[in-house]
This record gives sequence, C-alpha cells and structure tokens, in this order.
Amino acid sequence: LLRRGVSGVTNREVFIEGTAALRSDFADDERLAVIFEDGLRIYRNSGELISETPFDGSPPTFCAISKGYVSMLFGSGQTLTDTELAVYDKNGRSVYRVTTGSIGNVRELAADGQDVYIRTGEGILCVTDKGNRLAEATVHKDTLTLLITENGELMACTPAFAHRIDPSDFTPVS
Repeated sequence: LLRRGVSGVTNREVFIEGTAALRSDFADDERLAVIFEDGLRIYRNSGELISETPFDGSPPTFCAISKGYVSMLFGSGQTLTDTELAVYDKNGRSVYRVTTGSIGNVRELAADGQDVYIRTGEGILCVTDKGNRLAEATVHKDTLTLLITENGELMACTPAFAHRIDPSDFTPVS
C-alpha cells in the first residue's frame, strides 16, 4: 500500500500484491516505481504493470526515486566495491549506468531528477545526468540524512540543525 497526499490529505492509494519491496514511491503523478529483490517494476496508479527490468545479480544496496527517475547503487560490503550507479526513467528505461569504482562507507543515496548524491562517511559525491562525477562536498559528521526540497535545494540534516549545501560548496573531482 502506498499513499500519496497533498497537504497531508490522502488522495491516492495503490495496492501491489506479491513479494515485499525494497523501496517504492511515485515516479510521477501517474506512475509508481517499485524496487524488488529481483528487479524494478513500474506500475500505473491503477496497479497495471507498465514495465519490468530484472537485475543482473544482486539487488541494489541503495535506492532513490525522484522527479520521474529511479536511481540505484549496486555494490557489496561496507566499502562498496565495483560499484555501479544505474538511473532509469519513469517508464523503466535505462537513462545511464556508470561504474563508479570503490566508494568508501556509503550511507545514503538521494536524487533530484537525474542528479544523484551519494553520501559517504567523508562527504557527498554528486553525479550528473550523464553519469559523470561532477563534484564532492564535505558535510557535518553528525549528518543523518540528505533532503532535497521542492525547490531542488540540497539540505544536510543533523539531530540539531539542517543546513543548505550550496552548489559552490562542491569542488570538482579530478
């Protein structure tokens, strides 16, 4: 069961039966993205299956669904080795897939459309819509989660405060 609300009022419920999902959210107003152990499935709000994309091997370690895109990070261990970032559109078609190499101490994946942010113990890695490493930024050591506002601003949230991460806080990755 997924509920989508406007101003706290539930206006849509979608029931999908079967195996438990790793992550699910609305990819847009008419489509629901559901990530299962064995693949990505896109449904209409009516529950009708639109597309199914099986995974080659293991399920994703981290997932994010945002603005018509589904982002997934594949890898294993605390330091994700042979890491791959895959981004799909709201219809389940591959937009890009890139090997990022080893990424140490991954804690979270957040996305703003095709732009993907990978939070590690050391900071944030930003990946562009073409799958290129764009830049890195440091975050407070107590950061619990990343939040992307409706205006597309990236926020780092700690137990005591939240602060905006300005694009100028990022430095290019060489």
